[in-house]
Amino acid sequence: MKKDDFLQLLHDELIRHGATAEVADHHVRVIAQTFTPEDIARVEHIENPEEVSRLAQAIVMIKTKPAAEKEKPASPETSPEVPSDSQEDDDSDMKVYTGEPVVTPSPRQASAVADEDAFYEEMIRDDEEDGFVNAVTPRGKQTFWIIFTCSLPLILIFLVLYFSLFAAMFTALCSLIILLVAGLIGGVAIGAAISFVCIAYGIAQLITVASAAPGLYEIGLGIMVAGIVMLGGILVYNMAIRLVPLLMRLLGSLFHFCTGKLKDLFRRAKEACYTL
Repeated sequence: MKKDDFLQLLHDELIRHGATAEVADHHVRVIAQTFTPEDIARVEHIENPEEVSRLAQAIVMIKTKPAAEKEKPASPETSPEVPSDSQEDDDSDMKVYTGEPVVTPSPRQASAVADEDAFYEEMIRDDEEDGFVNAVTPRGKQTFWIIFTCSLPLILIFLVLYFSLFAAMFTALCSLIILLVAGLIGGVAIGAAISFVCIAYGIAQLITVASAAPGLYEIGLGIMVAGIVMLGGILVYNMAIRLVPLLMRLLGSLFHFCTGKLKDLFRRAKEACYTL
């Protein structure tokens, strides 16, 4: 589920569960301002609208529970004394037969429910801490835009250097792949030529020269050069095809991580200025 769809659905569910339009707008606006990348990732994994409905119901219950407890009149008949035997008998009778079979959830279902409740409680707690306490002020907005405008040249220089650094590293890795492939082709060609010349010269010596070991050294040298070229070609090929692409993927992951941290830093600075 996308972020905008989640916020719109949450707004409608808050109104459906009894919240006024102003309260629903306030909750949705605060949640939208305090979203983190982790919250967005969790929202994207929500597929069932019932989860949003339960979240809205929990928010309304938490917001209305203190008021309901204050308005609830104290009963003069209640006392902290231990209940009588008749009350215990009534409770025991009620526990004996309820009219419906008792369903015990499995450990997996219980764990899933606990995780879902923890997620809702965390989102509500974040709203309480970040949204309802740290209210946005007009002075804070003005301060943020003044600071942002004054520091815009430095921000642009930093962004240029930041993207240039990663672009240079990506370009260097791409150039390294090209150089390795070119070196592999050139090395194989030169090594094959040297090996062929040595072996051919050795065979010619073996045929024409009448000696104890005619051309054996040249043939052995050609075979040794061919083996070295083959081993070097295998190493360079694996480096160009496997190692360098792996480094590029790691560099891409580092780029996404650093960019996410910069976005989070900008958001936190914006929230800090908004609450001045």
